[in-house]
This record gives sequence, structure tokens and C-alpha cells, in this order.
Amino acid sequence: MTETTLALCKTIFPGVAMWLAGMCASNQALDMPVVNLGNPGVILQQEISIPMDEQYLFGVQFRFPNKAAYESTTIAGQPNATNPQTCTDAERYAQLTAEEKKAVGAALELEIVVSSLGGSVITSRRYSSRCLQSWGSLTKSRHFGSIALNKGNYRIRIVNHAPVTTEDGVVSTLFLVGAGAGYP
Repeated sequence: MTETTLALCKTIFPGVAMWLAGMCASNQALDMPVVNLGNPGVILQQEISIPMDEQYLFGVQFRFPNKAAYESTTIAGQPNATNPQTCTDAERYAQLTAEEKKAVGAALELEIVVSSLGGSVITSRRYSSRCLQSWGSLTKSRHFGSIALNKGNYRIRIVNHAPVTTEDGVVSTLFLVGAGAGYP
């Protein structure tokens, strides 16, 4: 979302029409964030523009080519495979059997490093995701956490600390999404 789009979303006209079209609903900070989770190290590096101060949710969405791939994935996990508290509690997760861990999906570990355009690191956080958070018709999402970003331009680097091989045809897309412009 650009500053111009943000300003227009805050007006009555065309703001309401833009809201109805979904143009103001969220603020995706990453551009073309398709990644290969099988690669170790830096999997995405780009400059981003943040139009307003807010919390950004960091995660990955898996898009599946068909229902069979959707249902058989061992990376993204299966809906309702375990109690959600198991996903955030390391002790509970450690007690899962190998079969239960396979059902919840692979443990993913990504680090997000945000730097100024001059190169000084502003924040660096390492996140892990053990379970599926949301799902739809041929898509599944895993969330890592949120990060507060202030209005400005940054250089962002995503580092993969736990490479996993995704199934054929599955597209992995990172997201760093803010709440959007708010209502007009």
C-alpha cells in the first residue's frame, strides 16, 4: 500500500469503494515473496516501504495444486491435528509422537532482519512455527508472530534456519501484513 492509496482509503469517496474492492483491507509489505523453504540461509532480501506505524503479521502461505496434495502435505500440517496450545508450548510439543508431529506439520524456523537503507540493523527476530494456523480451499497458512514497524523505508532479509523440502507443485509465499488503512 502506497501513501497515496492510504490517503485515498481514508476518504469517503473513493475510500468506501476502495474498501469494498478490498484495496484497503491489508497492507502487504513484501513484493513477490515466493520462496523455496528447502534452501538454507537467506531466502528473501528486498527493500520495503512502510506507509504507517503498525504491527505486521509475519507468516507463510502454502498454495496446493490439487486436493490430493492439500490433504497429504507433511510440511504445512493438517487442520485440527492437535490442540493449539501444543503448538506454542515446547514441552507439550516435545511429548507428541512422531506420527502426531507429522500431522501438525514440519517445524519451521525463520529469522527476519530489518535494517535501515544505510545498513544498520533495526531489529532481528527469530521465529518458529510448529502448527497450521489457518486454511482454505487449497491454501494453508502458518504464522510466526508480529513485528512493529514505523513508517519509513527499510531493507529486509528473511533467513531460513530449518530448511524443509516442500512437495511438488506447492508454492510457498511469505507475508508481512499490516492491518491496513482502517475504515474511511
